[in-house]
Amino acid sequence: MVKYPQTWRDELDEVKRKEVRKILVALEAEKDQDRFREREVVLEKNRQIYRFQEIKKTVLLPTLRELMIDLDHKGHLTKLQEVTPEKIRMDVQVQTQIPKRGAIEFSMDKAEPNTLKVNYGWVIKEARFDQESFPMDAVVSRFVIDRVLHLLRGLV
Repeated sequence: MVKYPQTWRDELDEVKRKEVRKILVALEAEKDQDRFREREVVLEKNRQIYRFQEIKKTVLLPTLRELMIDLDHKGHLTKLQEVTPEKIRMDVQVQTQIPKRGAIEFSMDKAEPNTLKVNYGWVIKEARFDQESFPMDAVVSRFVIDRVLHLLRGLV
């Protein structure tokens, strides 16, 4: 005997209906929690980008500009550029008998948003590269000066 939809309803008692409703409510709540977690991840990423932007504006750019002025006064070539909103690059060419080039990049680490990556590159006879990571809390003018000095030491 084939049962029709009208008879199926009779077989679902009130306890089963309540259980189904509870499961549906739980699924809906879990879906809402997933959306909330995704939203929190995006907000935290945006907070870190904003934080890097503030550090860039208040510490990195002013300090690098001052260093560039000092290097330019001594006859060395410098170039400062914002590669992306999360990356700043300063190129330096030290004028010696054989000009030596170097570059330093400050960027937000996408894997660890609370970390600042510093990439160095030197071109003397061959290219050399180095990378370091630091917490963003450590970024002050003195820190930037130390990193640029590390780059310049590699050139001389």
